[in-house]
Amino acid sequence: MPNESIEDHIARSCLTVKVRMLNRIVTNLYEEGLRPLSLKFGQLNVLVVAARLGTAPPEVCDFLLLDPSPLSCNVEQMSANGWLEVVPDSDR
Repeated sequence: MPNESIEDHIARSCLTVKVRMLNRIVTNLYEEGLRPLSLKFGQLNVLVVAARLGTAPPEVCDFLLLDPSPLSCNVEQMSANGWLEVVPDSDR
């Protein structure tokens, strides 16, 4: 559009903006569905990996593209809820 500002053009046509918006929409849908379980979407991802592997090793951060700090926080909350058992090993 000829009179369109660069900001409007980016907001309208940028694939990254659209993907991020879609990600927020999908995440919000999951969060709404998980709310009665007091479960967050990020926690669900960790639980799925732990269920498939039988454990959630530190490498789960790389697999899920998470920083260690949020993973630790989620693991603490899930452990407190009885959803995960923290088992120390040589790597902490």
